[in-house]
Amino acid sequence: MSHLKNPRALFAACVIVVAALVGVIVLPRIGPGSTAEPRPVVRSGLTLEAFPRPDTGARELLVSLTTPPLNRLDVTDGARLVVLRCFDASGAQVIRRPVDWPLLEEVGYPPHTHQPATARLLASIRACRLTGPGVAFDGRVSGRLPVSR
Repeated sequence: MSHLKNPRALFAACVIVVAALVGVIVLPRIGPGSTAEPRPVVRSGLTLEAFPRPDTGARELLVSLTTPPLNRLDVTDGARLVVLRCFDASGAQVIRRPVDWPLLEEVGYPPHTHQPATARLLASIRACRLTGPGVAFDGRVSGRLPVSR
């Protein structure tokens, strides 16, 4: 019992206990032998259009999901935000912003999001990606964005 009164022996015993706990509890969860499998990524297309706002007539970017049944909260494991990134012809990122998930649903339109943009920005966009937990949606245009009705 005299060794328990020795501060060095007590410290050494604590270090051994903490190291054992880390080895038994933490390392198996983060190591290469982890049994947790990565969540599969759901892929789909996006439609990209220049859309005239009904109130002002100004154009904005309209990004629509081509597979409406994927517009569900469980597809992102409950995450309520995804990220919209758009790129110009050279591949430079010209838009990056969080977007509410699921996307907006309006009668007569597929699930979508509106992105305010200048005419110059709209003219430069050639591709967009919508990414988040478990989702990777892509859309491309070969030239200028088509103008929606």
